Amino acid sequence: MDALSSLITKRTRADKTNNGDRFELLFDYIKILDLEEPISQMKVIHVAGTKGKGSTCTFTESILRNCGFHTGLFTSPHLIDVRERFRLDGVDICEEKFLAYFWWCFDRLKEKTTENIPMPTYFRFLALLAFKIFAAEQVDVAILEVGLGGKFDATNVVEAPVVCAITSLGYDHMEILGNTLGEIAGEKAGIFKYLIPAFTVPQPDEAMRVLEEKASRLDVPLQVVSPLDANLLNGLKLGLEGDHQYVNAGLAIALCSSWLQRTGHVEAAHLENTNSLPEQFIKGLTTASLQGRAQIVPDRYVDIDNPGDLVFYLDGAHSPESLEVCARWFSQQVISYQPQDKSSHELVSKHLNERAWKKSTQILLFNCLSVRDPQVLLPRLMETCASHGVRFRKALFVPNISVYNKVGTHSLPPTEVDLSWQFTLQRIWENLMQSNKGGDDRPAEAVGEDLKDDPEMCVRSGETSAVFSSLPLAIKWLRDTVRLNQSARFQVLVTGSLHLVGDTLRLVKNLHLKPLSLTPRIAMAEDGNGSLIRPQPTPFEMAEDALWSLTTKRIRADRTGDRFDLLFHYIKILDLEEPISKMKVIHVAGTKGKGSTCTFVESILRNCGFHTGLFTSPHLINVRERFRLDGVDICEEKYLAYFWWCFDRLKEKTSEDTPMPHCFRFLALLAFKIFAAEQVDVAILEVGLGGLFDATNVVEAPVVCGITSLGYDHMELLGNTLGEIAGEKAGIFKHGVPAFTVPQPDEAMSVLEEKASRLDVPLQLVLPLDAKLINGLKLGLEGEHQYVNAGLAIALCSSWLQRTGHGEAAHLENTNSLPEQFIKGLTTASLQGRAQIVPDRYVDIDNPGDLVFYLDGAHSPESLEVCARWFSQQVISYQPQDSYSHELVSKHLNERARKKSIQILLFNCMSVRDPQLLLPRLIETCASHGVRFKKALFVPNTSLGHKVASNSLQPTEIDLSWQFTLQSVWENLMQPNKGGDGKPTVDVGGNLEDESEMCVRSGETSAVFSSVPLAIKWLRDTVQQNQSVRFEVLVTGSLYLVGDVLKLVKK
Repeated sequence: MDALSSLITKRTRADKTNNGDRFELLFDYIKILDLEEPISQMKVIHVAGTKGKGSTCTFTESILRNCGFHTGLFTSPHLIDVRERFRLDGVDICEEKFLAYFWWCFDRLKEKTTENIPMPTYFRFLALLAFKIFAAEQVDVAILEVGLGGKFDATNVVEAPVVCAITSLGYDHMEILGNTLGEIAGEKAGIFKYLIPAFTVPQPDEAMRVLEEKASRLDVPLQVVSPLDANLLNGLKLGLEGDHQYVNAGLAIALCSSWLQRTGHVEAAHLENTNSLPEQFIKGLTTASLQGRAQIVPDRYVDIDNPGDLVFYLDGAHSPESLEVCARWFSQQVISYQPQDKSSHELVSKHLNERAWKKSTQILLFNCLSVRDPQVLLPRLMETCASHGVRFRKALFVPNISVYNKVGTHSLPPTEVDLSWQFTLQRIWENLMQSNKGGDDRPAEAVGEDLKDDPEMCVRSGETSAVFSSLPLAIKWLRDTVRLNQSARFQVLVTGSLHLVGDTLRLVKNLHLKPLSLTPRIAMAEDGNGSLIRPQPTPFEMAEDALWSLTTKRIRADRTGDRFDLLFHYIKILDLEEPISKMKVIHVAGTKGKGSTCTFVESILRNCGFHTGLFTSPHLINVRERFRLDGVDICEEKYLAYFWWCFDRLKEKTSEDTPMPHCFRFLALLAFKIFAAEQVDVAILEVGLGGLFDATNVVEAPVVCGITSLGYDHMELLGNTLGEIAGEKAGIFKHGVPAFTVPQPDEAMSVLEEKASRLDVPLQLVLPLDAKLINGLKLGLEGEHQYVNAGLAIALCSSWLQRTGHGEAAHLENTNSLPEQFIKGLTTASLQGRAQIVPDRYVDIDNPGDLVFYLDGAHSPESLEVCARWFSQQVISYQPQDSYSHELVSKHLNERARKKSIQILLFNCMSVRDPQLLLPRLIETCASHGVRFKKALFVPNTSLGHKVASNSLQPTEIDLSWQFTLQSVWENLMQPNKGGDGKPTVDVGGNLEDESEMCVRSGETSAVFSSVPLAIKWLRDTVQQNQSVRFEVLVTGSLYLVGDVLKLVKK
């Protein structure tokens, strides 16, 4: 954030003399970043305006995402985290990608800029970063919200958008855009391009005349769009609150219709047809969400189970018109409070009766920029509320958190921050209240009797107001006041500034106030003796501790099913009986390819426009990976809310006879809770282990089931023969519910057919996908075996669509083509830890090709053979899968082509597996392709040791006997002719010496390390000592090992 903040400069008015603060510089930056061609090819929707830009863009993105398009959305400002400005498929860009793209842009600009071409300013850099992200992520549509004005805005480098829009215009940023509505409209119309269609909403006459004149000059077909007719939503509500949102929704519909028509995706017949909307449009409009606009958040700090006594109503309104709209919304909501998010709704609804007898007090928490006129803003807010019978008991004025540095302290004296503006706001408020502009002559009700100001917190108190030196102090005062007035309900309107709204959200939702670090590191405090003290656990770490407390040793499933019946008690405790019965489930079991098949299924149905929930196991890095909503890991905030909701209720209701569920069962129950609360259209469940007694098998009526390839695995739990294993897997079959499987060994297939026959299950055998059907593209998941999983996924999706009434599954019989959405789903699917290539940037950030990790979680003989084939095919002609790595590495292909390569194996497996089966299959398959390992490294998984990042793990601290066993098996296999073709290994890399401080035991062709970090440190040191060699490391044998390596390599 320091690097980004260094770009902040004072904004100046755009005019002909300063050319938009040297607007032409943007084209120099675009050239430096090689973005000219990518921007010219982007299918852009460009939106300017005074009010409703963000809402219109949000509706537009949601509609097109629900139509199955890969969306990119750039908006401003952010409320909590700068990553909010960049949304991919409706979700903030992840931290890892943000950091990668950020430094890619920042470093290149820093290197190439000069005194004549200085570094871009803050917003310009973010706009350039957005173009880089959307280009690299290959979005189908880029929706760009203008930052300020239009003509000289950084987003206006797009020379040929598909369609443009101007939202409602009004007086704002007059010091920059002009003093009249005509001047402001002229700046906004600067986004119009020759012949490109544009839409707007009803405007004041002065503004409309200018828009029409500008459009006429450029032959722009400008259309005025009416607000959306609420009847077209079929009784549903818009996802964004407020009557004014129907104006924005109408504009969004016009933009999407035009974009679809002009990009050749559909005729925009519904533009003329005012009697109906497509289903995807309705879903997009009713599920759109945007933080900080008409948002209601109960404060759980006071009482986690009764968060209705202190409620924050947040709206970033900051112009006279938008404050009037905000005041109307607040007044309508304040008496009959219903929160918008489901988890808050569920908590609060339980206590509605209790709160009904409580009187309510309205508080205003306010700040605005000093360039705005509070003599216009505050009267409009006060009078609108008063006209609805709502009067504020007290107004609190605070600076935004960004004004000062020590966010969390309660001891900021007024001398540390300039509060003169807050004193001005307070004086205006007190004058308004004196002249009775805020009410109707009736005395305020005596609720919250004495709202006394604590002199240690409050800087200056008035009769109906107070100034606080920091936002945390104001919120602390509110919380203390609530506790002292338990017979009252406090409703706090937070408005005047989007920055204030964002700061409040951080504090109320208990999010970290520290901004995103662009150089990740662990913060450690020192005690009085100078020793490091580990920081307090985060809320997420506390949840992880609670989760791992449920871990138990697995035992073989039998008819008692480790008390399988207990699952139905847990479901009853969590009130999940009815939600589970209504879920439209796809249930998948098998030995190999379960996760891949489920990933393909989710990607296909998401690209068909459905709201998807995916539950898989295990996770590689973070437990949240197991729960995916619309293709993205559940966010930490939602995960923690649902986690503790389930954990606390189970803890309260369980007993000695009904103990807490073990770890996987809890996670499965949590998945059901998440999918029910999030109201997914389809829940895709991957069986954890087996099928018959798996925790996911409480679903009594799935829509369709699938069995992936079967083989020998978990024999200690599932049985010793393929027939027994198949019987366990077929336990997910339900009476009359169709099931699909892939070609199986005869013994397994006969059992599946017998089990299906007993339950009248129509079982169909699915052939691998014909590669020609995806029109010359590649599957999103690597490896020839994925065509088997893809074929099964197509059958499952087709059956699901047919049985849920969404479409005929004609393509099941039609083997000549696939729907476009199916092809897109198959080719864009992604899954970590399966056939994944990751270059190590630790050695050289700009040339990460000298140490490359090939990761695959294969752990059975069959899957290791497949993994070995994939590795052998990839190892010579390495091309990374992700676009960022590809771009970096491709620059250095010629240099690396001259380097000889060494193959290293990094391996571990569970002790229940037989290394005498696994390692020979791996070695022989690689050798048959001419690939031989120079060295094998054996390590325990990180999860076996507590000190993950330590380089001082001694063998006495951890049992390495299993790793020594693996090493012995390996060394025996590598004796003459067992590891290859009898030819001597090429001498590359000289001697790969093992440092005694890191390596526990070294063999002729192997080494045992006491931790994964030590093995990786040895690899990195070895690469730096052998710069004429390329090292290609296959990481396999365990998904946990793959996850541990990903954590360290991607850190």
